[in-house]
Amino acid sequence: MFSEEGFAFRPIVGFDLRNNGSQITLESDDGGILITFFSSNPPRVGDLDKILTRFLDIFSNVLEDFEYDGFEPYTIDGNTGLAAEISGIYQENRVRGQVVIVAPSDRQLFYAIALSEDDPLMDGWETEGRQAFETVSETIYFFTPQPTSSGQ
Repeated sequence: MFSEEGFAFRPIVGFDLRNNGSQITLESDDGGILITFFSSNPPRVGDLDKILTRFLDIFSNVLEDFEYDGFEPYTIDGNTGLAAEISGIYQENRVRGQVVIVAPSDRQLFYAIALSEDDPLMDGWETEGRQAFETVSETIYFFTPQPTSSGQ
């Protein structure tokens, strides 16, 4: 699956795919796992630690009871970025997951968000969500987006 935003990946079997051009979302057939990718092209990429902190502050408005752990290194297509484990309530369901940010170049930021229902009897993130996210993350690669005819 190619994106106009400078990344591509292999979709996961058993997941529905929605592409609105700037954001791509994969959702498991049962609706228990949601994975979203998008990128931006700032004039210059700054400190990933500060960018991820700001993004998580904004994301805290999406999830009720939002919490996140400290940052860990996370590598996609040879580019090391940062990841944070997250949890909260999304659409009245308790969820856990991960937010990842990677800078494939000094003018591209890539974001990935993975959420999985968090059942107290079975940790959906640890048993299925993390595996689905890692499976698709291993297929992601980055490229320089080509300008469109309107951008020339």
